[in-house]
Amino acid sequence: MEAVRTSILCRQWRYKWVNLSKLVFDVVSNRALWTRPNTRGVEYSVYHVLLSHCGNIHTFKLCNTSLEKYSDLQTWIHYLARNGIRELTLEYGCTANKNANLYKLPACIWSCEHLTHLQLRQYGLPEPLCAYKGFRNLVSLQLHGKPNDIQLLENLIGNCPVLQRLVLKGLQN
Repeated sequence: MEAVRTSILCRQWRYKWVNLSKLVFDVVSNRALWTRPNTRGVEYSVYHVLLSHCGNIHTFKLCNTSLEKYSDLQTWIHYLARNGIRELTLEYGCTANKNANLYKLPACIWSCEHLTHLQLRQYGLPEPLCAYKGFRNLVSLQLHGKPNDIQLLENLIGNCPVLQRLVLKGLQN
């Protein structure tokens, strides 16, 4: 978001940010910035950036304490899957609250076939689609928070043939 804000400083910079391949929306670390008066909110900002963006998005990071509409996340993941997402980080809720409920991801997460890095904090995985063949390019997987289904987790890991780094935190059993 800093790139978008700095675009007002110079006419030559105005639309440089629309070609960035790395998008980071970190509400948790920059809470004061996102809670200022006249701030339209995270959902509006993400939509504005995605609708104005040109080209592929290789890295997308969203660290948020709340998400108003579940359909927003589904729309964003669909968009990212069509635009070559490789590194996806989604952190939901306060990281200090280890007992927070998982926010279930939409099934369209399985269509992100170019993923090489996936990091999820407090997100539950949906049932895989029939056409899901695994994340064939996934090198790094980090899951924080208790999974909703151990069998689903085993299936996910088993269908990542080039997985090199696996981090599981907050698992029970």
